[in-house]
Amino acid sequence: MDSDNGVEGQRIASSMSGHVQLLLDLNQKNLDGQMDGTPMSEHQVAILKRALAAGGKG
Repeated sequence: MDSDNGVEGQRIASSMSGHVQLLLDLNQKNLDGQMDGTPMSEHQVAILKRALAAGGKG
């Protein structure tokens, strides 16, 4: 199975930048109470934001 594919074979992100943005969006939904789950730490968010600024590369 391709790592970009979901359970039903749907693409969840077309690029690493897209995947990073998806993670940040999901985290914001956790913070806003739109999803159940534990939000990421500030350190994790900072790493993802740096990766996004670098074009999706860590």
